[in-house]
Amino acid sequence: MERSSILIGLLLLFAFIAPLFYTINIKKKNNAIWEQKIRKKAAQMHLELDELEINTKLFLGINRAKQILIYGNLDEENLKIKSFGLTGITCEIKQNRSKEKGIEQIVMLLKNQLQQSQIVFYNEKDDYNVEALAQLELAQKWQKVLS
Repeated sequence: MERSSILIGLLLLFAFIAPLFYTINIKKKNNAIWEQKIRKKAAQMHLELDELEINTKLFLGINRAKQILIYGNLDEENLKIKSFGLTGITCEIKQNRSKEKGIEQIVMLLKNQLQQSQIVFYNEKDDYNVEALAQLELAQKWQKVLS
């Protein structure tokens, strides 16, 4: 009886743990594929990325030597990389909040002498499976990196 109970317990443990490991493994493989694609596109732009972060829907990378930030959305069909010069950059995070829903949108506003742009980290309408606070922490991290 004891052996069968242990065996059943181990089987149940495996049945609950295996899907978690499978999901983590798939996510790592997807991130590796995205990283390879992004680095290849950046190399076509003659940029060697010092830092690259891939999120659930967007990516951010930086080339410190040329003072360039690259960013874009992860899109299987059409991966577009946008670039932004870091010389004289100002970086500000804007949050739209409501009492009923909490954080509705997180946007990072970038400005330098030549251009201005915005990076949307979170939009409640589009990102139903992404946690707003995690995106806010990511935006704050990149604000520190860029400042």
